[in-house]
Amino acid sequence: MQKILIIFIILFYPFLILFGQPRPIQFSGLVVTGDSLYGIPNVNLSIRQAYRGGTTDRFGFFSFVVLEGDTVFISCVGFKTQKTIIPTGNINQSHALFVELEQDVTQLQEVIISPLPPKDKFVQAFLALQLPRETYDNFEKNYSQKILKKLFNEYAMDGSENYKTWSAYQFEKVSHKNEVIMNPLLNPFAWVKFIQAVSEGKFKRKKEDED
Repeated sequence: MQKILIIFIILFYPFLILFGQPRPIQFSGLVVTGDSLYGIPNVNLSIRQAYRGGTTDRFGFFSFVVLEGDTVFISCVGFKTQKTIIPTGNINQSHALFVELEQDVTQLQEVIISPLPPKDKFVQAFLALQLPRETYDNFEKNYSQKILKKLFNEYAMDGSENYKTWSAYQFEKVSHKNEVIMNPLLNPFAWVKFIQAVSEGKFKRKKEDED
């Protein structure tokens, strides 16, 4: 008798496990606005405890697989969130739902828009601004040359700076691909132009103009 019971458990154990688990259900429907009955696109239908869900198409239709007893949250920007529970014991293994979302209207406080003050008044107000002495002390302490030099010497570049340096190197490498990079000091044409400019006095006139 005991052997028969063990064989029975071994044979029917997978069926017992499947029988105790919730069945998958095809959840389909349409999400519309409550006042016009137009389909709402990009509505989120999520099962938060299981990190599953779906979204509506541009006509407001949706269809995805859920489990019996799942709680589906229906949310969209500008509308109040609703939730529905998938019923159990559905013979057809499908569940259809017509959802009417109510608009979420928020009454904002009055906002007065004023033009910017003139530049001279802004400068005057900025110069008259009296900050606490502690603010100046913290600024001088955090931005002192000694601290900045210490940070420069002790801290290495971060990932962003390394990426920018590597990208600049790769760009320069690709730009001069299949080219011979010459030293300007060894370029005879550059020396000819330099000597000609000196003989014509271009550098002298430029210096006199700057003076």
